[in-house]
Amino acid sequence: MKSDAATVRLARDILRGARSASLATLADGAPFASLVTPATTCSMDLLMMVSSLSRHSRHLRADPRCAFLLEGASDAANPQTIPRITVTGTAEAVEADDPQLAGLRDRWVRIHPYGALYAGFGDFTLWRLRPQAIHMVAGFGRTHSLNGGMVQPEADLAAQEPGLLAAARSRWPDASIVAIDADGYDAGPSPGPDPDGTEVTRRVGFAEPVHSQAAALSALEAILMKGSTARPD
Repeated sequence: MKSDAATVRLARDILRGARSASLATLADGAPFASLVTPATTCSMDLLMMVSSLSRHSRHLRADPRCAFLLEGASDAANPQTIPRITVTGTAEAVEADDPQLAGLRDRWVRIHPYGALYAGFGDFTLWRLRPQAIHMVAGFGRTHSLNGGMVQPEADLAAQEPGLLAAARSRWPDASIVAIDADGYDAGPSPGPDPDGTEVTRRVGFAEPVHSQAAALSALEAILMKGSTARPD
C-alpha cells in the first residue's frame, strides 16, 4: 500500500508513544522474544535499557540483529485493528566510554522515570537501534512498508532540547514536561498512580512536526495555553 505523509506520521507517533515493546533476538539461530521498555532519541533512534544478566542481552552481544514490535494507543476491543509496527535493524550498545551515553541515558530515564533506580548500575547497558526497515499495520488489512529514513524528522532538536525544557518548565510548570522533540512532548507522571506505584509518562503529539526551537514553543503554547486539542498518540 502506498505510504503518504499521514502514514509516516502514524509510524512516528507509534515509535514515540510506545512505553513497552516486544524485542525479538536470535539465540543460536533460534528466535527469542522478550519485553523491553523503549524510548526514542530526537532523531528517532530506539533506546532500551537492558540488564547484562538477561538472555536478550547475551543474544545481542552475540548477534545484534533484532526486531521490535510496538503498538499504538487504542481502545479497540479487536486487537487486529490496533495500529502496530515491526522495526528491524542492528542494535548497538552505548558503552561507558561513549560521549553520548550521558545524554541518551538521561532521555531514556526522563521517559521511563522508574528506570532511574537501576539505569546507572554497572550491569545495565543502554542499547540503541537505528530503524532500517519498518512494517506497519495501520488497521485491519492496511499494511505499509517503510524504511528508516522515512521516519526520521526533518529537524533533530537534540541540541535544543535542554533549552526547550527550561523554557517550557518556566512557562508551564504544571505541565510536567520531561522530553520534547519535533513531533511532540512527553509529560509525567500520568494522573493517579498506576497499579504498581511507578511513574508512567504520557505522550502528547503536536498538530504538525516542528522544525525549530521557536516552532516547538509555539506548538506547546497552542496545546497548553489555548486549549487546542493535542493529537492523540
